Order: sequence, then C-alpha cells, then structure tokens
Amino acid sequence: MTDGLDLILSLAKDAIDQQRGAVDELRTRTGTVLAASAIAGGFLGVALLDLQNLSPLFWAGLGGFVTTLALSLLVLLPWKNQWCFGPQIELLYDHYLDPDPDDDGRRALIKHMASWERQNDKMLERLYAVFTWSIVSLIGGLVFWIWELFARTSTT
Repeated sequence: MTDGLDLILSLAKDAIDQQRGAVDELRTRTGTVLAASAIAGGFLGVALLDLQNLSPLFWAGLGGFVTTLALSLLVLLPWKNQWCFGPQIELLYDHYLDPDPDDDGRRALIKHMASWERQNDKMLERLYAVFTWSIVSLIGGLVFWIWELFARTSTT
C-alpha cells in the first residue's frame, strides 16, 4: 500500500508542477501579446492620429487596444490567494508532526493536492479565456485600424 501512496503522491506533485508551468507559459504569452499590441499601437495609432478627423473606425481600433491592455493585465496579476502550488505549513504540521497512528499523512496530503489541482484548473480556465479575448480584441483593433488606414489612403 505504501508504494501505491508514493506513486499517487508523485503523480499529484507532477500535476501541480505542470499547472505551475502552464501559468508561467500563459504569462509569457501574455507579455508577447502586450509587446505586439504596443508595437502595433505605436505604428498604426500614430499614423492614424489626426486630431481633426477621428473616425469611428479609429475609436473602435483604440477600444480594441485598450481592451487588450486591460485583459492582459488581468492575466498578469499575481492572484495571490487563488493559486495553490504547495502545502501550507499548518497542513504539514498537523499531518506529519502529529500524525494519526493509522495514517502517515500522505493520504491527507494527496486529498489536499487533488483539491489544489481542481482549484488551479478553474483559475487556469478563466485566465485562458481572458487571454483568448485579449488576442481577439488585439486582432479586432488591428482590423479596424487597417481598415481606417485603407479608407484614408483610398480617398486621397
């Protein structure tokens, strides 16, 4: 039975580590989206900025970029109390220093790790959705600004 508990504990730890990696990867991707947004906004936004003639397409594009910024910042926020990648000290104390004579604490730790994994999965799903919408708003902003750029160049 001990080998089975060790295997399950190892798999649970691996799952939590994979989630930590997924969060890091998502934040890296979000940084890339922010950089792309800044570059595109710097070039297209300045090219289209004519204070005498700000069309609805310009404002729609600007809205897309502002939305991208806001959603990306949501992904990058630390969300300190939402993630659980390791045991709390109290849990270790309760189950390892004062263990139940019939249990060495690994079962309780495995159950806690399973709940952490579920909690982290929910948060990851939310952040992936926010990340997806930030990309959609970036693409939308680009489309509106490129449309505006073509509209201005075709009338001149």
